[in-house]
Amino acid sequence: MSQNHLLIVHSDPSVRALMTSMLQTMGHRIDEAPNDRAAVRMLEQGKADLVLAGADPGDPEALEFLIYLRRKHPRTPVILLFETPHPERAREAALRGAAAVLKFPLPATQLRAAVAQVLGVPDPAGGGAAPPAPRPSRAVG
Repeated sequence: MSQNHLLIVHSDPSVRALMTSMLQTMGHRIDEAPNDRAAVRMLEQGKADLVLAGADPGDPEALEFLIYLRRKHPRTPVILLFETPHPERAREAALRGAAAVLKFPLPATQLRAAVAQVLGVPDPAGGGAAPPAPRPSRAVG
């Protein structure tokens, strides 16, 4: 299995550590960034196959990082993680190109399944190769 590069972006180090532990069993290379600015610097140094980014849906600038990624790295899929459900903001994120918007925290199996689907790799929970994520993406609130 080829190793994909995941970039986890979240301001809370315990959340980044939890997500890394949830995803490391998939065999991907995982890097962590504490904020959008650090993530941009990391992406300037090398490509990521998937970005998982925490966002506060109540923040008026919550989707700015997604917008930047769509402009500068249009082929890199992005999964946004909202700690509070916000269906309207989730729909907006999907329209702006998010591969998925998930309510976090969520069970590890659901996070791994979403990552597998977006990357089009076998789902570690069992089912064969996951189909590529649909475009436009779905929003989960």
